[in-house]
Order: sequence, then C-alpha cells, then structure tokens
Amino acid sequence: MDRQTPRGEAPPATPGAGQAVIQALGAASLALAVAAILGACGLVRFGDIEPPGDRRVVTDIEIRDSSGVAASDVVDELSSRVQGGSVPAKDALVDVSEIGIDARRIEAIYAAHGYFRARVVDYWIENQPRQTARVVFKVAEGPPTRVKDVHFLGLDPPAAAPPGMLSEADAKIAGEATRRLAALLEELPGVIPLDPGDVWTEERYKLGLALVEKALRDKGFAHARVVGDNYVSRERSEVGVYYRIDTGPLTTIRELCIVGAEHFPKARIERRLDLAPGDIVEPSRLRDAEAAIYDLGVYFSVNLRVIRTAATSCDDRGAESTEGAIGVMPSAPAQVAPADASDAPGVAVDGDAAPPAADTAPVAGVAPSRFGARRGPPAKVFIEVAVQEMPPWDATIGFGALTDSVKAEFSLPATFQDRDLFDSLVGLRLKVNPALVIPSITGDWGAYRFGFAGSAVLEWPSFIEEFTRLILELKYERDPSQDAETDQWSGSVGLSRRIVTGLTGRVGFNVSRFRIFGIERPDAQEALDAAALRFRDADTLTWFDLGFVLDKRDGLYDARKGFYASLQAQLSLKPLLSNVEYLRLLMDTRGYIYVARWLTIALRARVGWLFFPEAQGTPTPARFTSGGPSTNRGFASGRMGDYLCSDGVFNGSCGTDPSDRTYFGGNYLVETNAELRFYLLDWLGLVGFVDAAHLWSRASDIDLLDPYVAVGPGLRIFTPVGPIRLDFGFLVRGPVGFDWYGHFSLGQAF
Repeated sequence: MDRQTPRGEAPPATPGAGQAVIQALGAASLALAVAAILGACGLVRFGDIEPPGDRRVVTDIEIRDSSGVAASDVVDELSSRVQGGSVPAKDALVDVSEIGIDARRIEAIYAAHGYFRARVVDYWIENQPRQTARVVFKVAEGPPTRVKDVHFLGLDPPAAAPPGMLSEADAKIAGEATRRLAALLEELPGVIPLDPGDVWTEERYKLGLALVEKALRDKGFAHARVVGDNYVSRERSEVGVYYRIDTGPLTTIRELCIVGAEHFPKARIERRLDLAPGDIVEPSRLRDAEAAIYDLGVYFSVNLRVIRTAATSCDDRGAESTEGAIGVMPSAPAQVAPADASDAPGVAVDGDAAPPAADTAPVAGVAPSRFGARRGPPAKVFIEVAVQEMPPWDATIGFGALTDSVKAEFSLPATFQDRDLFDSLVGLRLKVNPALVIPSITGDWGAYRFGFAGSAVLEWPSFIEEFTRLILELKYERDPSQDAETDQWSGSVGLSRRIVTGLTGRVGFNVSRFRIFGIERPDAQEALDAAALRFRDADTLTWFDLGFVLDKRDGLYDARKGFYASLQAQLSLKPLLSNVEYLRLLMDTRGYIYVARWLTIALRARVGWLFFPEAQGTPTPARFTSGGPSTNRGFASGRMGDYLCSDGVFNGSCGTDPSDRTYFGGNYLVETNAELRFYLLDWLGLVGFVDAAHLWSRASDIDLLDPYVAVGPGLRIFTPVGPIRLDFGFLVRGPVGFDWYGHFSLGQAF
C-alpha cells in the first residue's frame, strides 16, 4: 500500500523562490558537468584559445601494438600531455624534444610492468584539424617476465646465547622470537602479491616489501627492515625475487608514558590500557588501547607510539635517539638496472634469475650474520600515550539548513556539555533545537510553522565495571514538516559495552508518548486495515531494545575503506503498559572500497521487518520510513509509503502540492544504495549514485523485483565537520513515473 497521487490531477502550483533556487542550482550543476565532459573530450579548449604561431595542441597520444600494458597507464606517466579536463591547451603543446625523451620513458614504464624486452621502434606526429595533433608511439613489447621463485632471507633461527648471558625473562622472549620467526617463514609466501608464474611488476614487488615489513612488525619485531633484489633473465623472461630481512630483536615495553593528561586523571587512562611493561609490542594491541581510551569521550585524539631513547624512565627520557621512531634504519644499496631497462631499485637485468654465488654480503648498517639478520637481547622501548583533552565543559550554538525540493527547514541548535560531572567523568549533554519549517517551498513561504527538539543525556562511561556505559535520556520532539503535526515525549535507560574492538552491544528500556493532530481521521477503516496502520490521536509505547554495532570504518564522517554493520531489535508488550505489541528488526550494512586516491566505492543495504498482531496494526512511531537525502534521493524526506490526505482520504487524491499529505511509511523495508565518490581536490568532490528502495505495509505485498529507483549526481565540499553536500535524485522508476528532487545537507549519505 504505497500508492501516491500522480502529478497533474490539479493545476500545478506556481513555483516559489525556494523551488527557483533549487532549479537554478540544478541547471548550474548540469552546465558544469557538460563543460567538463566537452573539455575532457577536447571539444572545448580551456586556457589559450588558439596555440601561438605554428604550434599544435596534443589532443591524443596513441600507443600502438600494445596489449600487455594499458595505454592509459603509459600516457599518464609521459611528459607530453593531452589537452582536456584539467590540462589547458597552453600546457599541451607539441614538443618534439620531449616526445623523444618520452620514447625512452615508455621503455622504462614497460619494464616496470614486467616487459623488459619492450622497445619503442618508431614514433611520429599526425597533424589534425584546428591546429591539433596526435602523437603515436609504436611499441614492440615482447613477452612478459614471470616470477621464477621467491626467497625470504634472514629468517633463520638465531644461534643460542651462551649460558648465563640472558636473564630468565630475556631468554623467554628470545624463545618466543624463534617461534614467531618460524611461523612467519610459513606465512610470508601468502602475504606478498607475487607467486611463481605471476607476471612481475614493480608495483607488486614494492607492495610486497611493505607487506613483509608490516607482517614482521605485527608479530612484535618493531624495528624490522626489509629490502629486496630482483635478478632478471631477459633471455628466459624470468625473474628471481629475493626479500632480504633484518628482523631486529623482538621488542618489549619498558614503560608506558602518558602525555597530555592535565584535567582528567591519568588513572582513568591506565585502567583502559591492556598493556604492561614486559609485554611484546604489537600494533594491534596499541590500536585497541587507543580505541578503549577514546571511548571515554573526553579526548579529541589518542595516539600510542613507540619511541627509543637512552633514558631509563619516562621522567628523564628527554630527546629521542637518533633512530627516532621505530624502523628508521639505513637502506641496503640496491642493484640498479641499466638505463634502458628499468629505474626500479633492486633490479638487476641480464643475470641468471638468481644472485651471484658470492652475493652473501649483509644488509648495510646491520651487524654481520647470515643475510644481515640482527638479533640479540630483546629491545625495550617506551610507549608514549599522547592524549588531547576536550574542555571539561562547553556550550555551542549554530545554524542549520535543510531542503529537499518540497520543504525547507532552518534551525538554531544549541548544546551544553559537561564531561566531568561530579569529578567522575560522568557526562551531561543538554541540547535544544528550535526550527522554522516551511512545509511547501513551492507554495506560500508565509505559511511557516515552528518545530522543536530537545534532549538531556546523562552518560556514565564506567558503570559497574570499566567498559560498561550507562545512558539515561529524555527527549521531546515536535515535527510540523508534513500536513499533520506530531509530538513525542520519550525516555530511555540503556547499558552498552564494547565487546571487542569495533563491536559494541546495547540493551535498554524505552517509554514514549506519541500524538498526532491537525488532520482528520480517515473515514474508511478498511483502508487502515489494508495498510496495517493503527491510527490513534495518541499512543503510549514501551519496549525493550537490543542492538549490536560492528564498526570497522577508517573514518566517522567520510569513510574511505572498511565496513559497518548494525542489528537492532525492539520488543513491545502490553504487560509493559504499552498500548500495542510488536517486534521490530532492522539490519544495516555498509561497505567502503578504496579504489584509488581519487575514488571510493560506497555500498549500503538496509532491511526492516515488523511482526505484529494482524488485527492490531502498527503505530506510526514503530513503522519504517524511507525517502530523503540519506535513503532514496528520488523522494522528499520521509515521503514514501502510505499517506493520508488533509481531507481525510487515505492513499487517495490529494492534488499536486506534496505538503497536503502525511506519510506513515510501512512495515517492511528494503533499501540499497551505491555511490562512486570522486575526490577531485582537498576540498571538492563529486558523487554518482543509484538508490533503490521500497516500503510495504503487508508481507503479502512484498515484491523485490519492483523497487523504486533513483539515480543522480552530487557535489561535495569537504569541511572539518564533514562534507557539505548537494544531491539531485532523478526518480527513473517510481509510483508517479519520472520525478526529481534536490537535497542540501551536511555529511555523506552513509
């Protein structure tokens, strides 16, 4: 039951100022997009209108007879540039001397992709109309060079120390180091992205160096250093890859040094540190400790780092040693390939795919042992726990604006927060948010209404035990954004706890009083029954809630990689003095795929389900809603699903003004979202998105093959508090055919 009135049943409303602004922004965005496409295709010149004299502008670079390496990977590395996009015509002029250098550069690029026999056999310039030119390079790429074998040198167990040389504790650590090195020798072949038979590339080889070093540090070898050599046989198109490893000693904690704690007691930090002197330094444990301290809610930032000094305690450690932070060591001298092959360090060409027999020299700067592995007593280091405190209390006031082509909302949020109530890290947060709401920006802007939201939240971060958080909350909200107005009082008490890093659980009890007014009750009870809607002027609801959140994103406001998942359950029962009974389930999953510095793929899926007695229906606060800047951008906020016209007609004809309806959502929800997020500049980004969603009131109506689909572009302006975004959602499949909405808000959609 999610029908909506088709447009055109009444004369269209005259566009108001707000609608004109939205249309102007849409036209400007479309014009910019068209200009960018024309520029990228070379059809419009940016910069000099015409090249000077007899000079020509490069509009295309072609790599012929190449199949193993993408032409775009080659062209992006050349000095010669193609006009279009961000490259103006004045920076893309034909330069014959640079083209000759580029020919040599292409051979190096092919070698970096594993084609050591590649040669540029010819190159020329083809004149094109309008003083433009195409530059052509003809390449004989030859066969790719494949990995013959991979060797890890330097992981052999150290010689046993003479009796009495090590203390009992150090001897135990030395034994643990031997066990960890043996495990690493088995694990490392699966860590690197190069296997025997693979085509060798410089990028994958360098990535292997970083991954091997990370694997060593993850095992506690905090001073590990990895260099490598590649011995290439052009004749057989084979390469032997050698990773030369200096593990250094297994590193343990000498002392934990807390820096930056001034107002809030150090003891609270120490209670959250699952670390102690003598523990092996493992990055995963350091990150867990950071998350645990940050969860106290009184620090802007928390950073744990390993430092090396000659001091014996935190009080006198003074300046860091010359090696500074972990892993700062001189690199081994690399064998550099001939200029006509590759500039990659550690590549020797025309050998036998193996090092010379005499090549057993230790890694530079490392005490002599087989292949340079430096061992000995465990290194003891300081762990610096650096925190940046929030103020004990603060008060803020701001301004907010939100529009979605139907309504506009302007608010003045004000917040007071005390983070150390009773000198015990108990937090009190008071928030008020008065708002002026214009229900229809296409109509009379003088027909505004006032809304209000307020809350008081008390949080005790270490209730009963260190990691259990008590949350008490009181809220009031008056919402005049639709034809009917609603208000709701609610209170809750909850307990949440961090189960493991990134995973939090919550259990709570809630009470709510909900009212709806300013609208006529529907005349036809059968319409309400068909929508499984419990329509009352007021309802009292009580429920238990249980939820779990798994958050592995790399950022809260603008995630680039990682994933997020949540599951929420609400159980309402009449013995708890609730007017209704239901079970409400909602699952939300999100994934973020880092493709390149300038591109992230973001995905989300939400599924909601309500279980309830069929004769009862569901109250408005329990039902699912969809539509708006964070769900389906082909709809205005919350305007999907069943609705009631201002004259009391349910799911009927309401005319063309969207503000003449009140939406009640549905009992079953499926939403999916996909975004391509392009990061053009430090402060500017673009988004292309696809949203698909549907709401149903009865389970028998569910049809997953009939979603409402919206597509569109978006603009992002990045700020310290999150992106400012402008999205245009074009509804290509929906209840009213084609439609579109603009959305202006703060923060990413998800």
